[in-house]
Amino acid sequence: MQTKLMSLVETICNVGSGVLIAWIVTLYLIPWMLGVEVSNATALEITIIYTMISMARSFIWRRIFNGR
Repeated sequence: MQTKLMSLVETICNVGSGVLIAWIVTLYLIPWMLGVEVSNATALEITIIYTMISMARSFIWRRIFNGR
């Protein structure tokens, strides 16, 4: 069983790494693949939106699976 502290550490690592990866992909990979230039501010805004969606999705799936 995982302690609450370790659950917090896991969540911070998971979300933090996801934010970093999403920001890098939005800033560098999207322009390279699609030829669309994205500013740092726009990349950050997109990353925040996708992070919020990801957190909500993860929460919903966790509640579904914990209910079984």
